[in-house]
Amino acid sequence: MDTVCPPWPCNLAPWANDRWCSPFERLPHCIGSLDCQAVAAPETKQAVLACLAHYQPCTVDADCQDGFCVVDVHHAKGSCEEGSVRSRCREDDDCRGVNLCISVQVDGKRACTDGAEGSLCNIDSECQSRRCVHEPGEAILGMCSSGKPGAPCFVNGTCPPGVPCSVLDDGICQGDTHCLGVATSKPSPGAALCTAGNLGEPCSEDTDCHSGHCPRAMDSVCTAGATGEPCTNAADCAAGFCGPKSKNDEDGSHCTSGEAGEGCREGADCKSKNCDPAPMDSPYWLTCVDRLRITGERCARHADCQNQVCGQNSIGKVCTNGTRGDACG
Repeated sequence: MDTVCPPWPCNLAPWANDRWCSPFERLPHCIGSLDCQAVAAPETKQAVLACLAHYQPCTVDADCQDGFCVVDVHHAKGSCEEGSVRSRCREDDDCRGVNLCISVQVDGKRACTDGAEGSLCNIDSECQSRRCVHEPGEAILGMCSSGKPGAPCFVNGTCPPGVPCSVLDDGICQGDTHCLGVATSKPSPGAALCTAGNLGEPCSEDTDCHSGHCPRAMDSVCTAGATGEPCTNAADCAAGFCGPKSKNDEDGSHCTSGEAGEGCREGADCKSKNCDPAPMDSPYWLTCVDRLRITGERCARHADCQNQVCGQNSIGKVCTNGTRGDACG
C-alpha cells in the first residue's frame, strides 16, 4: 500500500480515520472490510474502535514484534497478541511462558490465564493450586481457589439457618474457613474471600474476627488492635486511641498509646485529652501533650488551661488569667 491511507470507507463522522489504517508501522495495513452499520451502532461502536486500535495483522509469530500470531480456524491470517493474562488466544502456544489458553466465556471466547488465585479456569490442572471451583450450576467457567484464608470464593446468595447473610459456606473454603462477603480489590466473583476470623484474615465487621477488631476499609483484615496497626476509629484499638500516621492524611490512621508525643487530630485521641500543635520537626501536625497550657496558648475549654480559664482574644481561644483587663468571650 502507499504511505497515505485511503479514505475512511463509512459514510459517518471520521472518528476512526487515524485507526482503521496504519501506514507507518512495521506491517502497514488497512482493514480489509468494515460493517459500517456496526460502526454506527452505540452498542458496538466502542468494540469496533478497540479492534481497530489493537489489530496487527500477521501470518506467523515472527510477524509480531513481541508477541504471538493468533489465527482462527480456517483463516490464513490472524492478529498479533501479547500472550499475557487475558490476551486473546486459540491454543496454549499463543500464551507467554506457563500461561494457558482457556475458555473465559460460555460462548467459547478464549484467553490466556496464569492460574493464580482468583483467575478463571475450566479444570483443576489449569490452576496453580490444582483446584478449579465452579459456582453451582456453572459447568464451564470456574475460578482458581485453594480454599485457604484469603482465597476467593463464591457467594451464592443463600443463607444457612442462624448464619448472617455475609457468611456463606458453599463448599469452596477449606477447613474451618467460610466464605465472607468483603470489600476487596482482589479478583473474586461477588467480592468474597475465605476466612476463619483469625489475625490477618479477611473481615468486614468486628464480629467477623475472634479479636473483635476489624478496621473497616478496602481489603480489611482482622487485627489485635495493637499500637501501629491500622484503624478507622478508637474502637479498632485495644488501647482505645486511633491517630494519624503522619502529616500526610493519605497515609491513614493507626492505633496509638495516646501518650505525649503521639499524633492526634483532637483531644479524644490522647490520654491527657490535650492535642496541641506539634514542633516543626515532628512527623505530625498535632501531638498529644501531658501538660496543661499556660497563659497565651490556644485552648478549647477551661480544663485545657493551668488557670482553668479559656478566654478569647484576637487570634482565637487562648488560656488567660481571667483577671481585670484580660480578653474574654
